[in-house]
Amino acid sequence: MAKLYFRYGAMGSSKTANAIMVQYNYQERGQRALLLKPMLDKRDGGKVMASRCGLNSECDFIENIGDYDVTAYDCVIVDEAQFLTKAQVQTLVHIVDDLSVPVVAYGLRTDFRGEFFQGSLWLMA
Repeated sequence: MAKLYFRYGAMGSSKTANAIMVQYNYQERGQRALLLKPMLDKRDGGKVMASRCGLNSECDFIENIGDYDVTAYDCVIVDEAQFLTKAQVQTLVHIVDDLSVPVVAYGLRTDFRGEFFQGSLWLMA
């Protein structure tokens, strides 16, 4: 049974590095992992995910997930998940529940005031 994992932590806690390493581990086992991030995340430029420690990988935008047959992948990995919309989180839930593909989402849980980000709120719900 596939699951939706939300791995959250503080800024600088290696969430992006972990996402890239998880993708690498899937590839090492001959499996495919789809690496995504929101278009809103412009820190690393276009379709690149880069950690502060120097790891980087090509990725696509969560907004383009409809372009993929996610059943062809063994896992979907999403970084900067706090920026997801409710609809995007619902799409991830559909991928897990109906298509049986695990999803691992990484992001911040709350902002500096302790308020949930929209994506984090719906991932927690």
